[in-house]
Amino acid sequence: MIFDDPARITDALSHPITRRFEIAPHHHADVLQLDLIRGCTGHATLDDTENPIAGTTLMASPPGQRHGYTLQPAGPDAAVWLVKLRVGAPARSGRGGAASALPALLTGLNDVPALSSAVAEFVRDWTPLGVNATALARLATAICVWPNSAADVSETATASDSDVHDAGDGASVRVRRVIEQLGTRFDDPPSLDELADAASMSSRHFARRFRHDFGCTPHEFLATRRLDAARGLLRDDDCRVGDVAERLGFSSPAAFSRWFTRLAGQSPRAFRADPHNF
Repeated sequence: MIFDDPARITDALSHPITRRFEIAPHHHADVLQLDLIRGCTGHATLDDTENPIAGTTLMASPPGQRHGYTLQPAGPDAAVWLVKLRVGAPARSGRGGAASALPALLTGLNDVPALSSAVAEFVRDWTPLGVNATALARLATAICVWPNSAADVSETATASDSDVHDAGDGASVRVRRVIEQLGTRFDDPPSLDELADAASMSSRHFARRFRHDFGCTPHEFLATRRLDAARGLLRDDDCRVGDVAERLGFSSPAAFSRWFTRLAGQSPRAFRADPHNF
């Protein structure tokens, strides 16, 4: 499904859990949401049932199912990653379809670093403008092994993760290394010339290679990463819009709000108030 139509991937994001974090129960009309929660205690709501969770938790919420959670960090690496896939509205007879093959909730698992890495790296590489084949392969692997036991997940994902890291020629490796080094400089995003110089390429060659490997331009990729950072900061109710604007290098809250609204399709305050954004 995702290889035939990558546009079905409607969102992919992550959020560190540093204190109590709550997402009110809600549902999506035609989206399957996959959540990987690591290092947290609390409870997850599925329909009208609250389920205690701990350790590593996997959730799969098909279209129409109410879901949400309240989390507390149980360690320094507590975090949530989620991916949303548009799979269509549920049939009148029930949810069914591909989503029904995934268990609604697996919790109390030991840490599964290979699966966490596959999902986290996909989230890092995904943009709404395009996604490369390597990232799609990571996501496909995670989905295929999702219903299995933790041991099976770890074994299968480890093999795939190794294959993914070894893939690509020298140019691709240099492009990825540069974007990992400079792509999180949100307050002063690097220029194309700066990225190309760091990769020891001409600007034209770097841009062409980047589009081949990532499915979008460097500017589009960096703008999406900056938007992800903004969304993460906005989920902290104690972080004012002005604080977000300053941390991301905008000249004023108004300039940040215009930029965020153009890219996200809603204002920062509207985003903060909408539970469907997580």
